[in-house]
Amino acid sequence: MTFKGNVIASVLCIGAILFLVPEQGLLGFTSALLLQSGFATTYHLYHALQSIELPVDIVGWMIKPALAITFGSMGMKYVHNNILMTAFSLRISTFIAIVILGIFYLGFLFAFKCVTKKDIEMFIH
Repeated sequence: MTFKGNVIASVLCIGAILFLVPEQGLLGFTSALLLQSGFATTYHLYHALQSIELPVDIVGWMIKPALAITFGSMGMKYVHNNILMTAFSLRISTFIAIVILGIFYLGFLFAFKCVTKKDIEMFIH
């Protein structure tokens, strides 16, 4: 199953590269790689969940984290462009923005209850 999923994902990626790159360049190539990763992840997750008994929580596993990174990114883009870029060089402001985005993301994960104190304790021990 793993080989089959990777072959299908690779063929999708090559097709997307042939179609998207001539028109969109690097953005098309990046989109093709995201398509490949997304398909492979979904395919393998689907087959793994068929093999084990694990309740699937699409909202908690996918929707809430996607919202967390979206809100964090939007807030950080504003902070980066309007505050950090006026005070620091591009390199330093980008580094600071990445660190703050990580903190925002973790904060949103806790706020949306995607990660709990129990999860952290279980991870540490």
